[in-house]
Amino acid sequence: MLGIMDFTMKRSILLAALVFAFLTAFSSGVNCFAEEKNKINRYAMIVGDGAYLYSDASGRYPRFIVDKSYFVFVTDIVGDYARVKYMDGFSDCPNIEGYVKTVDLLFYDGNVSSPFPDVTLTAISDAVLFSDAEGTRPKSVVEVGGNARYYGATSDGLYFVYLRGNVGYVTGAAFESFTIPYTYEYIEMITESSSPEVSAISDSSLSKESSSPPISEVILITLAIVAGLVVLYFIIRPDKLGGKRTVFTDDE
Repeated sequence: MLGIMDFTMKRSILLAALVFAFLTAFSSGVNCFAEEKNKINRYAMIVGDGAYLYSDASGRYPRFIVDKSYFVFVTDIVGDYARVKYMDGFSDCPNIEGYVKTVDLLFYDGNVSSPFPDVTLTAISDAVLFSDAEGTRPKSVVEVGGNARYYGATSDGLYFVYLRGNVGYVTGAAFESFTIPYTYEYIEMITESSSPEVSAISDSSLSKESSSPPISEVILITLAIVAGLVVLYFIIRPDKLGGKRTVFTDDE
């Protein structure tokens, strides 16, 4: 009789452990999901030295670099990338949709006064605007004294611009030199870095923001699942020899 009670108690303990493991894994998963949802439909600031805007979520097709301190509008999170809109509805410039690595973003709370660069370039020589960075598909021509709206640049010295209804690439040598000013939000964040609201934001946190759950949460979820499987095995496994559970009685 005592053997039966002992087995029943062990079974109850194992079941309780299984329930705890499941609830722990479920709670961690919900927290990760909520954290990711909080990054959607909001502005995110470009940090570091700028970030490439890609055509795809694999990072194989870069378009141009969005300058440091400016913003993209995040519409979704896809793995390690954020699906974004850039120049969306700004000064009648067409918006560009693409992907930016989440590690290059600081997800921003509150309103943004000027999220996109308001920079007009002036041409000092005639140049061709191409729809591709390789310069194989010409679309328009910028003439001396002509203006183009700046979007970003490439590592090869090309500017991605808006010109008379077209967006594309023009050699940077065709324009007067210019300076990209930092956004008001970035300057405010830096100058007020000692305030309680911003003191938690360090240089390391700016460069390490990620859509992936923290390693500790991944480990916790994995251990919980493994524990649940082990517990389930001991609950349902048959006896090694006879295929039945061995139950001890008082006579034994």
